[in-house]
Amino acid sequence: TWVKNGNTWSYTFHNLPKEDENGNKYIYRVSEVVPDGYTSTQSGNNITNRSSEVEAGSLMVSKQVTGSGGNPTQEFTFTVTLSNQNLTGTYGQMTFVNGVATFTLRDGESLLADNLPAGTTYTVVEKEANQDGYTTTVTGGEGTIAADITASASFMNNRPGSNPSPDPDPDPDPDL
Repeated sequence: TWVKNGNTWSYTFHNLPKEDENGNKYIYRVSEVVPDGYTSTQSGNNITNRSSEVEAGSLMVSKQVTGSGGNPTQEFTFTVTLSNQNLTGTYGQMTFVNGVATFTLRDGESLLADNLPAGTTYTVVEKEANQDGYTTTVTGGEGTIAADITASASFMNNRPGSNPSPDPDPDPDPDL
């Protein structure tokens, strides 16, 4: 059954046999041949076709933790929201569903979304920004994807001071 939702088409196969007459399980694969001028990518059961003539760019989201009180192993949650709400699929290292990707990064990590349509605007938000004693500085948290250019959204969390050290004598002698 074919269903169209915006620019997305889907087809559902019904009542396919699971095994042959000898009990061997079938493995079904779907592929699509696209005409010249188009590229096709597949992620699981999702096939995305794009005109090769459509200009595209990239978005890099990076994380840095600074300050003597910062925890470099802490995970921070990010959400990238695109103006193109029809964008669903894996683009480089980010997976979008209806134009939204959510992922975590630690100190020194980054993720790249590539082949994003030029002209698409984006907003990147860190869920834990300015919490737990951190001051968050964002560079490039909003912008527009430009053809053949990698936009950058950099997040730096600084927490000065040091982590509290344990009490050196947790069980002092009350008789002293």
